[in-house]
Amino acid sequence: MDWQEEQIQKDENNFSREIERWASGERASAMLPIHVAQTSLALQCAGMEDLPIYIDVSKLALIKNEHPEITPEVLKQIPRALTDPIMIIKSATADGRIIAALDLRDVAGVNIVVPFALNVERNEGRVNMIASVYGKGRNGEINYGWYVKNMIDGNLLYAHTKKTTSFLAPAGVQFPMAARKGSLFNYSIKTEEDLVKLKMEREAEAAALKAVCAETVAEDKKSLSPAERSFLAEKEALLAQHKKWNPAYTVRTAKKLAEQGFGEKEIAAALQKHAPDIQNLPSAALRQNAAARIAKSAAGSVRVGQQEQNKEKSR
Repeated sequence: MDWQEEQIQKDENNFSREIERWASGERASAMLPIHVAQTSLALQCAGMEDLPIYIDVSKLALIKNEHPEITPEVLKQIPRALTDPIMIIKSATADGRIIAALDLRDVAGVNIVVPFALNVERNEGRVNMIASVYGKGRNGEINYGWYVKNMIDGNLLYAHTKKTTSFLAPAGVQFPMAARKGSLFNYSIKTEEDLVKLKMEREAEAAALKAVCAETVAEDKKSLSPAERSFLAEKEALLAQHKKWNPAYTVRTAKKLAEQGFGEKEIAAALQKHAPDIQNLPSAALRQNAAARIAKSAAGSVRVGQQEQNKEKSR
């Protein structure tokens, strides 16, 4: 499974769970918005920024009342549908908005469109907000004229060539011939070929970043003392198990280092650099004193234990 599919499945599962909560009445309109997905590469091809996508719970209530054909089961499919839309159109009625025409139908059999408000400042930070979700048509009939008009008017930003051709065929519309009647040659339309290129670019960037990070970690490890490496190994294991650091783990790990034969100064240096509770102390003097005190106690405890063992052996 590649990183994109992993992200899609994660978004699908999370959004599906939140839609079920909303449908059951657990989510009130005043509650926080629902995270839908991360902006897909296809949407980025059309000019959207790589931001989280949200929808307000109050908006879901409006969709339920005004567009009953958009059921919870249809809504759950939106995160995946956004990754591979039929086309993406610049809104002709609302400045700065983009509309994704999805390869997803409502229960009446009409393809769904999703308008976005872009780069919105919210409590969650800068996000892309879903403004609505509805089938572009009436009485189970797709409004092909709306799509063709937007092509002719030069509002088409992205088109999956094969999907768009198949989608428009029942109306007797040939793509891209319909768009050529307008201003197609005066602006650039992105296609699935551009999407593939963008995906390859992102994968190359991710691989390069991973290589740089691995090299950095390797270099960092070379500069660590043996005591630091031992402490970090214990720290990683404890955090994997408990998810959160407890100051008691600092004392426990310091004792393990002493048992491994590290001296007080080595232990203290490792604690001062890598123990979260010590790092959070407000001054260098306090950090140094706390690390030295714990290291001394750990080393002393181990010495006493060793002395007791030696006495037992000599008896």
